[in-house]
Amino acid sequence: GGGGGGESSGSGSGSGSDTAPGAAAATAAAAAKALASGNGSGVCWVANEETMALIKLDVGRTFSKLRVFADGTSMQDQLASVASAFTCFRPDVGYVQGMCYIIGMLLFFQRPEEAFRSFCHLMHRPMLHSLFTFDMTASARYTAAFDLLFATHSPRVKAAFDAEGIRSETFLFSWFLTLFCQALPVSLCARVWDQYLYFGDVHLYRCALALCSVLQARAEASSRARNSAPVDLMYLLSHVPEDVSAKELMRAMDSFRFSQNSVRRKLLKGGFDETFVESLFAD
Repeated sequence: GGGGGGESSGSGSGSGSDTAPGAAAATAAAAAKALASGNGSGVCWVANEETMALIKLDVGRTFSKLRVFADGTSMQDQLASVASAFTCFRPDVGYVQGMCYIIGMLLFFQRPEEAFRSFCHLMHRPMLHSLFTFDMTASARYTAAFDLLFATHSPRVKAAFDAEGIRSETFLFSWFLTLFCQALPVSLCARVWDQYLYFGDVHLYRCALALCSVLQARAEASSRARNSAPVDLMYLLSHVPEDVSAKELMRAMDSFRFSQNSVRRKLLKGGFDETFVESLFAD
């Protein structure tokens, strides 16, 4: 699979583009129009060679097992065009490894110009923006919030992770950075996205808690099995088995009493400020 994040061609971080709002809107409209006309190669008139090389490298290995974006396919051209268009629209963010998974997922359901607009909207969500701009202070806050919810809603599993010395940031960022596209099969990931787009960033926490529970149960079961060697929990977290089913994951999600009000109260009581807490529920 492709990289889950790390390299970036951006010129900095921040909550918004350096371009004036009117110019940014015009740039987005021009990019969407070019994508709609099929003139994707003309979209990114300012992208540098380093950025284009990174995009080209990532595009070919996005959802590699499906080979949907393999060399010579029209979908590969579309994915590269949308990624390039976003780089021009948001030069303050640039291109970061992991973006192609999200764009690719959108292209399974949308035309290139629609996928471009959708990805721009997703990048306005506080969590994704923080991760892709390497805002370490914000990232630490998201991890701390997850750990609090982990200890509250799944204390036995959290204790097992602690006993193994597994820190949440070792798996959480790769899951969130690609919105689970790299971790889960496309069909299951689509189910997760349905609720993520409706409920906001908070649903990523719920999915992560459920997946941790499922994988810990599998690791525990393997340690009791007589006919096979135990499976390392850290390995499962970085290589989620393809046979994790929607039923298995959704059952784990449903086992948590995860109402919006209860999550708000828990995080506020845990010392997180109201602005941060409310951002988790923004659409």
